[in-house]
Amino acid sequence: MMSKIKILYIIDEITDVTAGTERQLSLLLRNLDQDIFEPHLMTLRATEWLDSECYPCPIHNLEMGPVLSLSGFNKLTELRYFIADNNFQIVQTYFPDANVIGALAARQAGCKIIISTRRNTGFFYNSSLLMATKFANRHVSRFLANSELVVKAISEKEGIDPERFSVIYNGLEVDRFRFSEQDVRSARVFMGTAEHENLVGVVANLRPVKALEVFLRAAARISHTRDDIRFVIIGGGDETYAAELKRMARELSLGDNIKFLGAVGNPSSFIKNFDVGVLTSRAEGLSNTLMEYGALGVASVATDVGGNSEIIRHGETGLLVPPDDPEKVADAIDQLLADQNKRERMGSNAARAAWSKFNLNVTVKLHQALYTKMYDQVVTDRELAEAE
Repeated sequence: MMSKIKILYIIDEITDVTAGTERQLSLLLRNLDQDIFEPHLMTLRATEWLDSECYPCPIHNLEMGPVLSLSGFNKLTELRYFIADNNFQIVQTYFPDANVIGALAARQAGCKIIISTRRNTGFFYNSSLLMATKFANRHVSRFLANSELVVKAISEKEGIDPERFSVIYNGLEVDRFRFSEQDVRSARVFMGTAEHENLVGVVANLRPVKALEVFLRAAARISHTRDDIRFVIIGGGDETYAAELKRMARELSLGDNIKFLGAVGNPSSFIKNFDVGVLTSRAEGLSNTLMEYGALGVASVATDVGGNSEIIRHGETGLLVPPDDPEKVADAIDQLLADQNKRERMGSNAARAAWSKFNLNVTVKLHQALYTKMYDQVVTDRELAEAE
């Protein structure tokens, strides 16, 4: 019997398993063929999540501080020995710090297959992190992105040949969309939205890159002319940013027209109530939120950034608008609210597109195919070298 291929997934930290990248990694770990692969998960930093989540794989924590420090160098050595001692054949990294330390440690440990993921356009880079990332990139076997636009942005920013990238789209989790009509009604009551009112909502982690202040300003413009629209923001995250948003909502006199629900474990029954789903991000990789709007048949308004145009076909499944433009966001929302037939047609188109393009089974199979192809090539190269 052939031994399993051991894979170590390294990520900076996991604070919310419902967030985009974290959830996609979770789904991958849960759905890999355990007869072929032996996955392990390592976080660089401990969070409460480590004590509350159960996964079908071993979980390790490096207890790391800043990467670019003396302690970071010591942890690099510790990680190198961990990879070598456990004989991992593949190391795959997520997020900025892991992309640096994971690639360096794996190469020093003699790992032949190092996969470095990119899931946004690199908006967070400062000069020192970018320099460290470029240095680590020399040791990477393959880069893995979740959209073509991420490939374009990162290849330019990091100076990587686009041919070194593979693209695998995010996958939709079928179980996430199983709910009853009563669940939908209960969610609407919880949001305080009457049956005759239209509901416009955002699902997003509360971080500045999501530009939710743009959504609030758009909501204020609409509320000044209509009193039958309610707005909701679903998501947790940066408490300081959340406080700023709530202060802005008061200053904009949104009052009871806006609800901040905080984090919701599975927002699907809430989204199903949306007449329009909105995403105002300044940067995205491939938005799970937009995929979920589409899967639930909700027409969306989203900024034309990152991979959003790979999910939304403008005028067919939703509307794309420029980033940081509350007026354009408001106009697009108004356009969809004014024409129910158009809105429902776009929602139906979005559902068909989402379920055909973002299939979780396909996502997992493509990962597995990439792993086996790269592993088989390493085995072949080793056998040829030994035969010489």
